This record gives sequence, C-alpha cells and structure tokens, in this order.
Amino acid sequence: MNACKLLSIFFILIGASHCSRYREFSGEVQKGIFDAREWQINSHQILELNGEWEFYWKEWLSPHTESKAKTYLYLPAFWNETTKGEAYGYATYRTKLLLPPNFDSSTELALKLYEADTAYSVYLNGKFLTKIGEPSQDAKTSVPRWEIKTVGFYTNDTELEILIHASNYEHRIGGIWKAPILGKAEDILQISQIRLSYDLFLFGGLWITGCIHLLFYYLRKEEKTLFFFALICLLSAMRPLVSDERFLLTLFPDLSFQTIVRSEYLSYYLVCPLFYQYIYFLFPDIISRKTTHIVTGICLFFSGIVLLTPVSFFSKTLSYYDLIYFLMSMYHLSTFAYHTIFGKREGTRSMLFGMVWIFIFALNDILYFANIIHTSNTIAMGIFIFVFVQTFYLAEKYSKSHRYQIRTKEKLKLLLRESIKRKQKDKLAVVGHFTSEIVHDIRNRLLSLKFTNVNGQEYLKEEIDELKVVTENILDFAKRQFHLKKADTNLSDFLYGLKPEIERTFFPKEIETIYNLRFMGILQLDQTRMKSLILNLARNAKDAISQRGSFKIDTEEEGEFIYMIFSDDGDGMTEDTVNQIQSNQLTSTKTSGHGFGMSSVKRIAEAHKAQILIDSQFGKGTRISIIFPKKYHSKEANR
Repeated sequence: MNACKLLSIFFILIGASHCSRYREFSGEVQKGIFDAREWQINSHQILELNGEWEFYWKEWLSPHTESKAKTYLYLPAFWNETTKGEAYGYATYRTKLLLPPNFDSSTELALKLYEADTAYSVYLNGKFLTKIGEPSQDAKTSVPRWEIKTVGFYTNDTELEILIHASNYEHRIGGIWKAPILGKAEDILQISQIRLSYDLFLFGGLWITGCIHLLFYYLRKEEKTLFFFALICLLSAMRPLVSDERFLLTLFPDLSFQTIVRSEYLSYYLVCPLFYQYIYFLFPDIISRKTTHIVTGICLFFSGIVLLTPVSFFSKTLSYYDLIYFLMSMYHLSTFAYHTIFGKREGTRSMLFGMVWIFIFALNDILYFANIIHTSNTIAMGIFIFVFVQTFYLAEKYSKSHRYQIRTKEKLKLLLRESIKRKQKDKLAVVGHFTSEIVHDIRNRLLSLKFTNVNGQEYLKEEIDELKVVTENILDFAKRQFHLKKADTNLSDFLYGLKPEIERTFFPKEIETIYNLRFMGILQLDQTRMKSLILNLARNAKDAISQRGSFKIDTEEEGEFIYMIFSDDGDGMTEDTVNQIQSNQLTSTKTSGHGFGMSSVKRIAEAHKAQILIDSQFGKGTRISIIFPKKYHSKEANR
C-alpha cells in the first residue's frame, strides 16, 4: 500500500471524527438581538452567536443600561476595524438572546467562550458568569490571558442578556474576534472534547515521528536530513498544545500570557528555517544554498525578536513573516513542479505533494488570522500531512540504500569467491574419476530394477526415477559438466507446484513453507535439475530445524539480475563450513552426510550461469541466494 492510499484512509478517518451529530441553528445576531425562539435544543442544535453585537468603545457599560454611543460590530471581527485601527483600549459588547417560550429551566446550558485580545469578563442577565484574564479600564491593572473556556449555567428566563467587558493593552489586534457559541451543556462539552482529541492526535503523531527520526540520526549522524526532519516534527508537535483548545494551559494553568503567545509564534517562526534547511540538504542540486542560508538567517532574526521583545512589539511582525513564507513557498513549489514535470528528479513528486498541502493549510491560517475567512487554525494538520508523506519518502530512500549495500556486499563476495574458485578448480578431479565408475554401476542397476517392476506400485517408479536423477547429478558432478534440458518456465507456477513435495520432505516436523514472490516471470530452466536443487535445500533446512520452524522462498528482480532466495530459521552453519562449501570442498553438517547435497546445488546453479551466495550464522539460520543474470535467461538470449 503506497503513501497516497494510506493518506486517503487517514483523511477518511479524520473526516469521520469531525462529522458529528451537531448542527448550527440558522440565525445570527441582528441589531444586538438573536432570535432563537425556534431553537430545538434537544435536537443537538448549536447557536453560533455571530452577527451585529452592540459595541461601546471606551465605555464600561453596566448590565441593563443604555448609552447614546451605541454602535454595532459584526462578529467575528477585531475591534480595530471599528476604532479606526486603534488596538489598545477597552469596550463593552452586548447582545440579547430570545429563547423558546417552552424552554425547560431544568436544562443545563453552556456557553463556550473563545480567546480574545487580551482579557474579558462575562455577565449573564446582570450576574457575573466568568472571566478570562483581568480586564480593566487601566493598562496597569489589566492582566492579559489567552484561554478557551466553557461555562455551564441554568436559567428561568426566556430572554438572556450577554454583556462582555473587554480590554487590550498588549496585542496588535484587540477585542473578541470569535463569537461565543451556546448550546446544551453536554453537546458543548462533547464539541470541545472532539477538538481536544484532534489536537492530541496531531501532537502524538508528530512527537513520536520526531523522536524516531532523532534516534535514526543518532545512529547515522552523517544524514543531516534526519536531524532537521526530527526537529521539524518535534517543534510542530508543540503547536496543537498552544493553539486552539490550548491543552498546555490545562497541564500548566499558571503559564503567563507572554509564554503562551511566544510559544505559538515560535512554533511557526522556528519551523520555517528548519524546513528550508531540510529541503536544501535533501535536494542540494536543485535548491539554492545561498538563498536558503540568507532566508534562514532572516527567520532566525525574527525568532530572536519574539524571544527578546514584548507581545505588543513582536506581534506586529507577523504580516512581514507571512510575506517571507509566501515568497519562499512560491520558490520551492515552482522549483519542484519544474523538476517533477521536466527533470523527473527522484523525490520531487512526493515533496511537491506534501508542500502543496502544507501551503494550503498555511494560507488558510494567514487568511484566518487576518479575519478574511472564518475557519480555524489548521497549520498543524498541514505539517502532519507533510510529515506523513516525507516519512514514506525517507523510508523508501533509505530502504533502497540498504538494499544497494546488500547487493554490493554480495557482488564483492562473488568476486572474492571467483578468485578462490580458480585456485580450487582441479581439486575434485581424482574424486570425480572414482565417483564416475561407482555411479555407472549404480545407475545400471537402478534401470534394471525399474524395468523388472513394471507391474509394481506407481510410487515405487517415482522413487526410482528420483534415484536415477540423483545418480545423474552425481555423475555430472564427477564429469564437471551438465547436459541441461532448459525450457521456458513460469517461475510462480513452478515454485508453487513444488510445495506438496517440499511439505512431504519436511514430514513429520512442523515446518511452514512461506512464499514471497516479487518476480513471477519466465526463466529458461531445466525443471528437473532445479527441482533437485530446491529439494536438496529443503532437506538441509529440515536437518537444521529441530522440530518447528519456517522455510522461506523469495524471488525478486533488480537491475540485470533475478534473485531466488531460500532461507530457514534453523541452527545455521559455522563459518568454516560455509567457507568449505564455497571453496568446492566436499563437506556436510551431518554426521551421516556425504557432502554431495550442497555441491550438487552449486553445480546445478552454475550450469544455469547463476551464482550462489551463502549467508549463515551458527544458531541463527541460513540464507542462500541464487542469482540468475538476465542476459542468459531472456528469450532473446536463448534463440
């Protein structure tokens, strides 16, 4: 399953988690009044108190009083839009809510209050309900705080007055820029829990991914991409904790306003330079080193401003930083789009895919915080998608690198073995001479036995045929040549067809035969000889496995070679035994063996122009790879 399919499943799950039974009541505040007399409270309807709130700038209005300075401010909005750009000061918000005439006073309602810049208190029908921070008409006594709060209450009235005193002396924008929502207490609480679960899911996914890649970097310090990728994940994991539901305040309720705001800004300001460095180290041939380092320096300068200056100053840098991010995104997107379409550079497609998503979510946040659109803070999700895609890309990249190292190691073994093989070329000549005479006699007697048992049981004939093949293998071994009868062989059908005989070979031990065939094409094989080779390896596996284990057959294609790999989890062989087999010396790991099994396997493989590699550790199992060159086994090569 590739990354795109997994990402699709992920979106389905996330979408399902956000598809709730709650629906909005179709209405809004008009001229300071929200008419909710048709509200069906038991049908899970939620009131979003958007609309025209009464707004009194530089007035601390008491409940149930009127003022000639009444104006209206449409929420969601900053009060800067009404105060001619003035952010610092205080004001009163008010709206009246008309409930259904048959409203049940025993029903608990809840008001969810979103964060504001930078403090406010709430009164319901003239009674104090709650406050966030300490609003004041004096900057010296005002205490700012960012927090989302849900407050439950009961009421006997069908007309509610919601009055809010707000003040701001810290941030570049002021006022309540997201209207409260009202609903049945259990419904409002569950909405908060769903959003909190979403934030914690993002935090957990990013944090774990970052820790894993930091460990990978510890093991491979030369890979700088792993280091920057880990830091991106770890720093991005903090953003869901300091934004939206601000779960960090639940853990540490005494955290100051300055700390929370700095943390949110730094989770954006510091991720960008790490992100640019990661892209550069991953694609140094197509990304400008000079541009990357200059922009990284600028981003770190902005981060320094956030660390060293008050909120009232560094909050004004956000629009400038957004411009830097936008320009760099255009540079990276255009570069990767070009190399994806024209250059066919490996990895640019997945990078482009991830960057498009993160850019979409980042653009949403830029417009959201500028009060142009009214969605929610989503950049953490964009980063999560990017991390998800990049994790697949990095895993694939390093998997290929590891496989290349294994193949290189095997090729070096081949070269070394060929060197040893030349020195051992004539060592079996004398043994072959005597073996030839013995096998001729055995073969003649087996033929005689076969023809004198024409009416015997069929399995006896099959066994005699198998003995005939064995003796022919020994004879060919002695003569140092094979007469192959090769034919086009569907490798998948051939290997699966041997499964019953392999399982009979393993009886009575409990050994599972496992197939993992990634190459299932056509090879030119002598099927009788290859059957003998595979059954020989199966018998060796049976002897190496005490009672229960597995025998695995893998096939794959890489470059100019086709690999047939046999592995078991038996006792394995000592290094001396492996060396003896590779140097063509007759040997056996069994006290009753004659050593012809593995020698026969080698001869059959070499007759097919294949090479054989043995990787075994005593007590850990054996892995035997037979490597067929394509040029000797394609149809064109055999015409």
